[in-house]
Amino acid sequence: MFPIADENFSVERPYITYSLIITNIVLYAINFFTSDSLNTIFAFVPKDFLMGIEPWTIITHQFMHGGWGHLLGNMWFLIIFGDNIEATLGKGKYLIFYLLCGVIAALSHMAFNLDSIIPTVGASGAISGVLGAYIVLYPKNKISTIIPFGFIR
Repeated sequence: MFPIADENFSVERPYITYSLIITNIVLYAINFFTSDSLNTIFAFVPKDFLMGIEPWTIITHQFMHGGWGHLLGNMWFLIIFGDNIEATLGKGKYLIFYLLCGVIAALSHMAFNLDSIIPTVGASGAISGVLGAYIVLYPKNKISTIIPFGFIR
């Protein structure tokens, strides 16, 4: 199933959600055209983080992506569900919530991969937090979805 819309349309423009999406797209484009140079600086590496190397990556990894599909999938879910969470929490609290969910996801990943030197990128942890908040705040909302029958075996 792939969500295409929900029934709860925001009255306000979701400027934080738009800003997050634009930031992710711009950074992905820069990274793409500079041969992944930003990923080497901004990706989260658990072992390095534990050693105090590049502590900013606990935030910056959330704005890096491993490919167009990764980026577009995350941004698709954010545009559909983020506007409602932004409207409910307010702009400042929503931004803090979003970033905090990404931090918690990175720390959770690190807890199970303490010695990992494999870079971690993506907004999936933050997006998962937004989806979780949506489920809690709007449990009865209907979500229109597409079911791609071509993938069923």
